[in-house]
Amino acid sequence: MTSVWSVSHRQRHNDEHPFGGVKELGFFATEEEASAAVEAARLLPGFTDHPDGFSVSEVELDAFEWADGFSLAEEERYARARALGINPGVGPLSGEMAWYGVRTVYRDEENTFEERITVWRARTFEDAVALAEKEAEKYCAVLSLNYLGFAQSHRSFLEDEPIEPGMEVFSLLRESDLDDDDYLDRFFDSGREYQNARADDSDGATVTP
Repeated sequence: MTSVWSVSHRQRHNDEHPFGGVKELGFFATEEEASAAVEAARLLPGFTDHPDGFSVSEVELDAFEWADGFSLAEEERYARARALGINPGVGPLSGEMAWYGVRTVYRDEENTFEERITVWRARTFEDAVALAEKEAEKYCAVLSLNYLGFAQSHRSFLEDEPIEPGMEVFSLLRESDLDDDDYLDRFFDSGREYQNARADDSDGATVTP
């Protein structure tokens, strides 16, 4: 046996349930046994009020997770993956092949800045950035842009799965004391972006042409 199946339940914190959170129900030899445990738990007190909070994920045995430590942002993404039932592999810094989204930034001769996100298969954040920066050189040569030497890499939890519509390829967590509108105006909608308002939401979401 090289892996087992983990069953957990996530209950979000709110005023009615101030002591929510993630509960690990156990580990099982097969996916079928794990699914049976979920069905049994759905009949128990507490779980009956939150029947959609269960997740089942495969966990590799004898794999040292978090072998290189953690950051708060990485820990949050790892917890999100487990809560969604996505197998996070053997830790976000394990050196296994994974999908990475890399954001790079450019400037043209008229001082227009561009941000791009490209997706790569790599073993580490550094390898993913190296691949993205190699592609950035070609992109700049074609469009006469300047790459600013700034790259941010996000490890997805897709492992060997193909990328499909709706899958997350990039995420960045940022702390801020700004309210919602001021935050969006500061970082995403300053009024100088090349984008068009959506026809059904002229004061909100935008579409980049």
